[in-house]
Amino acid sequence: MVVAGLLLVGIGGTTWMLLNRPQAKARPPEEYIPLVRVHEVQFQSVNVPIYSRGTAAPGVTISLVAGVGGKVVGTAPQMTDGGFFKSGDLLFEIERRPHELEVTRARAAVENARLALAQAQAAARGNKGIEGLEQSPLARGEPQLRQAESAEEAALAGLELAQRQLDQTRVMAPFDGRVLRRLAAVGQYVAPGTPLAEVYGTDLVEVRLPVGDQQMGLLPELNQPALVQEAPSVELIDPRSEHVWPGTIVRAEGEVDLKNRLLYVVAVVQDPYGLRDPSLSKHPLMPGTFVEAKITGREYDKVAVLPRVAMEGDSTVWLVTDADRLEMRSVTTLYRGKEQIYVRGGLQDGDRVLLTKLDTRVEGLRVRVEGKDKESSGAKSVDSPVAAEPLPEAP
Repeated sequence: MVVAGLLLVGIGGTTWMLLNRPQAKARPPEEYIPLVRVHEVQFQSVNVPIYSRGTAAPGVTISLVAGVGGKVVGTAPQMTDGGFFKSGDLLFEIERRPHELEVTRARAAVENARLALAQAQAAARGNKGIEGLEQSPLARGEPQLRQAESAEEAALAGLELAQRQLDQTRVMAPFDGRVLRRLAAVGQYVAPGTPLAEVYGTDLVEVRLPVGDQQMGLLPELNQPALVQEAPSVELIDPRSEHVWPGTIVRAEGEVDLKNRLLYVVAVVQDPYGLRDPSLSKHPLMPGTFVEAKITGREYDKVAVLPRVAMEGDSTVWLVTDADRLEMRSVTTLYRGKEQIYVRGGLQDGDRVLLTKLDTRVEGLRVRVEGKDKESSGAKSVDSPVAAEPLPEAP
């Protein structure tokens, strides 16, 4: 009986505790509002940049060749690989004595021809002085006179040729330039046409820049005469040092490359070594340097420039409304550049374009704009952990 009583007491106590336990208070779920960055739209007139890349090359590269045969007897000190020279500098000298002898011989031939001409002229005058005698042209000495005149002309031509060959023993620099490769040395015998050195001009360098189909429409007209329009400007950037060389687009090549369907335009940088302007000599643009290019394209009115990260797919952006809610919008794109998107339609001035990539993006989602002092009561905001995803680069 005692045991049964204790069990009843225990059961009763437990039941009372269960019936009188404290009740948990229901709490409303917390609303998480992601923190986002936005870009405010502003339409404006812009020159759409065109991005490309290429390799610098000399504007002029030639081979210096021997005009006459003979032994090389001298070279200029700057005739080493990489040496600089000025227009008119003596670069190579070929043995002169054999050619000086040819000039002396040619001068003697001229004197003999002139003497023969004088004799023929005197004979012709003497024959004309005989009156009453009918003479043939041969008797009057006319063929002899013409032959003497021709012989003098041939002798003078021989003298001119001998003098030119003598002059060609001294190989002069045709322009300001630099030695790419020296091919001949003192003591070497060269024949006419033997290459002596490969040189290139230092007044400018050229860069061939490929542009794709979409970029072609953004280029200014390059087939007009230079006086009709100003050449488009271009910035050439060293991707390693980020140094910038200003240049101009001087022409487009005559056809689209059949292999890659790209059109090549040619950029020119003047005084790449800073030989005329010493302030440019610290960063010379040497042939063979790989550069990235930013070409100034056509000017367009009423274009909105957006960061490239704002675009989703080919034509979609997300807006943040005045009520701080997400809204999807389709836009008309003019061009997708390396870092920016150029939009012509679908947006209005003052629209706020979403830049932050969220895990979940649905229309109507509530967000908090970075830098805007606005907190909803009872709401808890969190920063979005998702980084921006870059779009594929333009060609």
